[in-house]
Amino acid sequence: MDITKKNALAQTPTLEQIKQPSDTAPLPVNNHLEKDYFPQLGISRSEMWITDIVKVYLYNKDHVKNCQELFPSKNFTNTHQLFKKVAEASKDWIKREIEVCQPKLIITLGEVCARVISGDTKSSNNDLLDGRIRRIELEISTYIVHLAHPEERRRIPEWEEKTASQLESLKMEIGKLL
Repeated sequence: MDITKKNALAQTPTLEQIKQPSDTAPLPVNNHLEKDYFPQLGISRSEMWITDIVKVYLYNKDHVKNCQELFPSKNFTNTHQLFKKVAEASKDWIKREIEVCQPKLIITLGEVCARVISGDTKSSNNDLLDGRIRRIELEISTYIVHLAHPEERRRIPEWEEKTASQLESLKMEIGKLL
């Protein structure tokens, strides 16, 4: 298995997103990747190294409530609100992963991942998550493309349409690049 070809970074949906009615409930992110990203890009799972930008589990308010019901004598904190801060703090870790994996292409999913990896704090989300392949200098020189997170695609029709269109265009570009 060649894991040096591509690298996908994503953020995890919240429990609120997972608890939605079954007809609209989101799939786990990896299922979305298998269904809504990889086939459209002509990429198989065996060619990828998939990682999360945040390496620890962050509790949102619903997780805290559930845990407090189960363990009333323990204190739990809503750490999910710290996602951006923890992602920034994880940047050295992810750079090291990139150095070890030597990906030919990095695909970020979602605004936070895109901003942390690229260092872009000024572009609008539309400009940032535009699906264009760019050269990036990290620990290595490689290519990167920023796409909408699967949860954004599911919840916001314009992101679904935009990302579907981007994926069509990217398939040929990725084929040439790799």
